Amino acid sequence: GEVMPYFMMLRRNLENEDYDAADLVVNEIKKYRYQEEVEGLVRNLLAQVMELDTEEALQTIETIYTKAGI
Repeated sequence: GEVMPYFMMLRRNLENEDYDAADLVVNEIKKYRYQEEVEGLVRNLLAQVMELDTEEALQTIETIYTKAGI
């Protein structure tokens, strides 16, 4: 299973302020295991989404893409 499309979906949900859809995507993101340097970022991201800290979350998604080498 490829997880990166979920981060793209999450970004779109946050940009559209569709928080119900974002919660569903978060549940999918939680099912995956991540490399150590990405794991902390993903944890931060999920906390930011839960707190509706959208600006921070969008920046974290960008960082995850960079670290994951997409």
